[in-house]
Amino acid sequence: MTQPQSPWQKIKAENKLAADAEAFAFANKRFWPLLSFALGFSFDALTLTRIDRPLDYLRLLLFITLLFALLPLTRMIRAQRIQNPKLLRHANKYPLAIQFLFGSLFSAHAIYYFQSASFSKNIIFAFLLIGMTLGVEFLENRLGNLYLQCTLLYLVTASYFAFFFPILFQKLSFALYISAMLLALTMIWGLLFFLYRQGLLPHPKEFWKLLALPGVLCGGLIWLYSANLIPPVPLALKYKAIYHKVEKRGNDYFFYYQKTPWWIFWKDHSDWFDFAPQDQIIAFTPVFAPTGLQTPIQHLWLLYDEKLGDWRLMDRITMMIQGGRDEGFRGFTRKNNLTSGEWRLEVRAEAGQLLGTLDFKVRQVQKADYELAVDKF
Repeated sequence: MTQPQSPWQKIKAENKLAADAEAFAFANKRFWPLLSFALGFSFDALTLTRIDRPLDYLRLLLFITLLFALLPLTRMIRAQRIQNPKLLRHANKYPLAIQFLFGSLFSAHAIYYFQSASFSKNIIFAFLLIGMTLGVEFLENRLGNLYLQCTLLYLVTASYFAFFFPILFQKLSFALYISAMLLALTMIWGLLFFLYRQGLLPHPKEFWKLLALPGVLCGGLIWLYSANLIPPVPLALKYKAIYHKVEKRGNDYFFYYQKTPWWIFWKDHSDWFDFAPQDQIIAFTPVFAPTGLQTPIQHLWLLYDEKLGDWRLMDRITMMIQGGRDEGFRGFTRKNNLTSGEWRLEVRAEAGQLLGTLDFKVRQVQKADYELAVDKF
């Protein structure tokens, strides 16, 4: 007695193009990881909106939950502990699903952390996540390795809670970051204890090694955060500029900046700031924060000291920002009595993580004869 044909088999029997397409797909199976990466990254690029949108962070939480379900499921199927035909029917698709989920999570985290990172030392962690995104897609043959699975699963889980906790508790602190790392560690250890109780980790020595691995990762991430090498997600610097004066009209702010000479046509804002008597300088740095989150932001004003060959801190001004605005909280600070020279403005979170820098040159003039233009925010 012949088995009834599936709908796809019927389509292939009646349509040569469908049969050729399937043959082409299997002949180029080595490119499936690249396709999985492209689909996962494109899915995130098209669907991710704001870091504090419930649909976004709930979808990522769903992906993490699926990984915690699929990883032990694949090991139980491999050990022939699963007899349910419905689960076994798609067993060959589970590894590809795991790869897609890891790729999507790492790409989403890379997008969020890259937005928050300044182009300085803490950009390294954002590029690490991008590298992990690419690496996952081309490690198909090694994704069954439990050590690698634990490493990847801990990183995506810890990175998720690192930006979700400030959204949930509406504050940003080192203690909250440690709590996020420890929760992710507890979840990984719970998974490993489940596998051990199921007899899927036959050697106790291997079990203790697997327990130690996420513990080391946890300690490493906490150290990186304390050393300001991890971007302060979910904060993100949206813009940075210096101005001569500011006016508020209704709900809008008008910032007046020094125009470049006419022959410098490729940019509007001048790199020079002409500082006349009784003048002031305004640093405008809108920072995005999730709705409901209030946190201090610091402006560090530094002057380059040619004798020391290094930057010297001249002033530190703290302001409180309120989250919720797409373009970022319109925060600015003022400073008077600037000397001529090379200046740098550093924008930092409360714990010291760098959100961005702005370099500019100040020259003292006797008369304010520069031309001003206006930006509206």
